[in-house]
Amino acid sequence: MQEKRSIVKALWADVQELERNEEVLNLFNQVWIKTRNDVIYLLNKSKRKADKIFNKFDTFLLSLNPFIRWQYRTEDHGMEFNLLSLFYRPTYEIAGALVHEATHVEFLKEYGMLGASEHEHELFAQKHKRDSEIKALTEELSFLIKIREFISQTIHMVITEQYYGTHKIDEDIEFKEQIIQSLKINEPSAKSYEEQALRSHFRDHQKMSSFLGLKIDEKLPEESYRRVKFSFTGFSKRERFSILSSILVF
Repeated sequence: MQEKRSIVKALWADVQELERNEEVLNLFNQVWIKTRNDVIYLLNKSKRKADKIFNKFDTFLLSLNPFIRWQYRTEDHGMEFNLLSLFYRPTYEIAGALVHEATHVEFLKEYGMLGASEHEHELFAQKHKRDSEIKALTEELSFLIKIREFISQTIHMVITEQYYGTHKIDEDIEFKEQIIQSLKINEPSAKSYEEQALRSHFRDHQKMSSFLGLKIDEKLPEESYRRVKFSFTGFSKRERFSILSSILVF
């Protein structure tokens, strides 16, 4: 708990501090390796090959963008994680997000859209966004059902000594089922679902940050949030002090 809090506070003003500060980097390694191993365990229990899912993405990115928990970025074929969600959401959600976004990648691949321009992706989304989201949610739901027996049914994610988040996988399963049904019967709801998710993610991150004594500035545009590449699949001895291959500022 203290390690996560120290990392978040150290990176809050500037995520590039992760690259400059060896102590923070070592703490991040310790926390992240455990999370990564738990993710791999759950993917394996769902009869999915972790490496196959990881390899769907060219890069993994860490950011402080409060409007996302995680997302697939067509611009760089990357998987982006918000730092707060990576630390304070249940591991089964992180694993489920990888299954979800990997399904989006497969959907794009089927239509020959990998490597397409952003304008082409915008036009494609107008026509296929709902079908892609239904397919991704269905795969994520299947994953949650398969791993349900291997995790606690109620999980408390401790943020501080006074505050924690409570997560129940059965509620998450029910919620995914409701969204899928809604998308199937209501074509315009795909955009509405995305807009509601952005607002929900911001509120969640705002609450988490306030518990930590930090503040989120909602006036900053998404493009102003820095993104940092990191290794998802593990750290070799050589990588220990050079995990971040580059810093991307948008």
